[in-house]
Amino acid sequence: MGQKKIILTVDIFFELRATTGISTYINHLMSISEAEAEAQGVEIKYVPSVSAIKGNLFFKKDKALRRRFFHLVYHLWKQWILPVWAKQLKTDVLLCPDYICPKGKTSFLKVPVIHSSFFWEYPDNYSSRWRSYYLQMMQAGLKPYQKALTTSIYTQKKLAHFLPDVACKVVYQAPKLLVKNHSRPSIQVNAPYILHVGAFDRRKNLKTLVLGFSKLKKEESFKDMRLVLVGGRSTPNNDTTDELHLLSDALHLTDDMVFTGHVDDETLWHVYQKASLYVFPSMNEGFGIPILEAFQSKIPVVVSDSGALAEVGGDAVEVFSTYDADDLVEKMKKSLSDSFAQQSIAKGMIRLQKFSRETFSRDVMGSIKELYEENKCKVK
Repeated sequence: MGQKKIILTVDIFFELRATTGISTYINHLMSISEAEAEAQGVEIKYVPSVSAIKGNLFFKKDKALRRRFFHLVYHLWKQWILPVWAKQLKTDVLLCPDYICPKGKTSFLKVPVIHSSFFWEYPDNYSSRWRSYYLQMMQAGLKPYQKALTTSIYTQKKLAHFLPDVACKVVYQAPKLLVKNHSRPSIQVNAPYILHVGAFDRRKNLKTLVLGFSKLKKEESFKDMRLVLVGGRSTPNNDTTDELHLLSDALHLTDDMVFTGHVDDETLWHVYQKASLYVFPSMNEGFGIPILEAFQSKIPVVVSDSGALAEVGGDAVEVFSTYDADDLVEKMKKSLSDSFAQQSIAKGMIRLQKFSRETFSRDVMGSIKELYEENKCKVK
């Protein structure tokens, strides 16, 4: 008689709202086939159904009434509907990729994915009332089993400080599979350019990038270089968009910087393909998916020495001191030289293999099985 398959229920409800890294994570979970899961002794189920989630954009539009309505529906889903549905499915493990599990003891093991420690480290970046409520939900959902997945060793160590009773397993993410469309018009930048992708969040440290770019432009070899910033405004008390525009004006870079706003995946693919260099200057990241997207696009990468960026990039990235614009300039110059760029690209393609979708699927299933075996006596 074969070993009983673990029934894994994956909560994908938050994909109705998610637009950033959590959305990528959920979409990779949704791409795990029944056959892939079954090969590892897991029966995987998605709630709600994938067909109900895919392509539903109603809550992704950032309108205040829709946002408030989603928070209400989300609470009802997590605390009332999801636990009942999971029990009816005879769930062994419930995986919630959006930090929050139903609160209290359940007949199944609850495992949230905690992507970063930013709620604790940057309290001023969030509404105090919303942050307090969200942290309470997160901590209530972790009880009584105190198990979680996270995205990097760096974040695992951070969470050990803020959630000392929670055992976190690291599962590295895979990059977003950008949509290729050679016939679609792209953003026109008629010069070589340096690229950054992400919201204009204070944590992204984009001022250092702009200052470094300004210094780079003063050298004859790079006078035609441009800087392309893909992304939009962050939360109101955390946004640096206006500051970046003012800095651009003060440094006389108005004609040399391109602010694209948010772009769809097809446009983003084009933007990556034509970039000369990707720079990720963030002062804190729990993972750093754009590094992998840059590897996919065969462009060299420079990252700060903060957060999980060097951990993800490995020997395929150049690392600069986070707040040192002069160091950034030197690393950009080095990475833009033809011979070094080719070496970096080759290393990036090798490094990318560590973060494949297949590896992500295998590691998620393996971690879930380990956690279940370790805790099944506590659950039943």
